[in-house]
Amino acid sequence: MSKLASEYSSDSEINLEIWRNLRTQGLTNWQPYDKWRDTIINNEVKFYYQPDGYVDMIYKIHKNYDGPLWDKRGYAHLTTSQYDFSSVLVDTANNVKVGYGYRGKGSGLMVSMTPRKNINYMVTQHEHGHFLYANGHITYGKVSYGPGGDGYFSPYEMILLRYQEADTVNFSSQTNYYLTDYSARNSSNGEILRVPISGQECFLIANRGNASKWDKPMLGDTTQIKGAFDYTGNYGRGIYIYHVNSSGIIFPNG
Repeated sequence: MSKLASEYSSDSEINLEIWRNLRTQGLTNWQPYDKWRDTIINNEVKFYYQPDGYVDMIYKIHKNYDGPLWDKRGYAHLTTSQYDFSSVLVDTANNVKVGYGYRGKGSGLMVSMTPRKNINYMVTQHEHGHFLYANGHITYGKVSYGPGGDGYFSPYEMILLRYQEADTVNFSSQTNYYLTDYSARNSSNGEILRVPISGQECFLIANRGNASKWDKPMLGDTTQIKGAFDYTGNYGRGIYIYHVNSSGIIFPNG
C-alpha cells in the first residue's frame, strides 16, 4: 500500500489500490480465477465448473484493522458490509469482476487482526467455512462463535458435511462401546458415538488423541496463544463430549 491506513477513506479505496497494483505487477488475465458458477435449481444451490464472470475466491489479509477497516478478526466479504453487492471490473479484456458482498457473487474474505501467520491461517479457515457450509455460527467447531473454537472440523461438522457418520447408542441391545481415535486411518465409521437423550437432543462423544496432526481440538489458553498447529504437547487430547440441542445436526444459520 502507498499510504498509511488512516489516510484511506474507505476499504473500497484500499481494494482499488490492491487491484491496480496487481495489474501493474502483471496480473491482467483473471480468467484462471473464475472457474465456477452457481445457480438455484428447485430451491437448491448448484455449482458448475463453468465461469460466471466473477472471481471465485480471494483471501485478503491485513496486519491490523487500522483506518477504515472493520474492527473484527475477519469476515466473509471483501468490504465491511456483507450486503455490499457492488463489484469492480478487474479484467476488461475478459470481463471478469470482483464481487464485494457475502451473498450473491461475493469473491472472497478478509482477515484483519495480526501479522501472526498461524492466527491468520486459522481465522481464514473459519471465514472460508461461511462460504462452504455455514451461514452463521455454531458452538463447537471451525465456525464457532466465542468459546468452543476447533482447530479441525468438529464431530458436529464432520457429520453435517457427511465426511463421517455417528454410531447411535442402543441401550437395550448393546452394553459396551469402544472408540478408536477420531482421526485414525482405521476408523471405518468415523468413531463418533451419538447418545440420544430425548427427541433429537443428544450427546456426541469422540476420542481425540491427536493421531493426525490436523486433529487439534482445543483452542484455549496456551494453544490459542501459540496457534494450534504449532503445539505438540498433550493439551486437548482426550474424550470429548458435545451437547447437540434439539435442532439436531443442521446447517448453521443466523
